[in-house]
Amino acid sequence: MVTLVIGGKNHLFVIGGKQKLYDDQAVKTVYKLSIDNYMKTKYPKHDKQSDQENWVEVANMNEARCMFAATVIGSRFVFVYGGLKQSKEMNNEMASIVCERYDSQTNTWAAF
Repeated sequence: MVTLVIGGKNHLFVIGGKQKLYDDQAVKTVYKLSIDNYMKTKYPKHDKQSDQENWVEVANMNEARCMFAATVIGSRFVFVYGGLKQSKEMNNEMASIVCERYDSQTNTWAAF
């Protein structure tokens, strides 16, 4: 998980991973949640409740991966690197794309 400021609002991103703990195959899905909207929904006392809390699916990574690292650069980019695309007992398969970059302005991923 990482947080990124988009349009002046904080967003939480949940990136990749696995559907279930014991799945062999990783996933490439990415979801974001506006933390500001979430707080307004949960604690509307001081703010007008104008937006609903909801997770939004954004562009998928190019390659499914779990057990990777992620870094936010500025208020636009999220980099993910390393990780496994498949993890079986004693036979882990590394992600073939070493690094990917998410651009929050274009909602796209690019491989590096």
